[in-house]
Amino acid sequence: MNRQTLRPWERIRNSADFTRCFKAGKRKRLPGLTVVYAPNSRGYRRIGLSVGRRIGPAVKRNRVKRILREIFRRNKTIFPDGYDFVFVPREDFLEIKWEEHIRHLRDAFYSS
Repeated sequence: MNRQTLRPWERIRNSADFTRCFKAGKRKRLPGLTVVYAPNSRGYRRIGLSVGRRIGPAVKRNRVKRILREIFRRNKTIFPDGYDFVFVPREDFLEIKWEEHIRHLRDAFYSS
């Protein structure tokens, strides 16, 4: 059964994990979004968000974070197990439709 909930252990919260991912990880640049990913020592996938102030005011940044968490939660099977994924959105993230983001992520990771 595919659980569509986002469990607490599926989030990257530790700054050391973010640093490891940014230093040792690979990057995929998608329209409006950069995904940094690195293998982890766990058997499951995790998500981290890095939304900078250049995105806009706090309301806009929080909306971007909610959208990214929801995309990850609903489409976990796109991402391979055993990897940490850090999403770094760009200024034009909200200009791209939700379905387009999912299609780009599927093209980038599902076949990998």
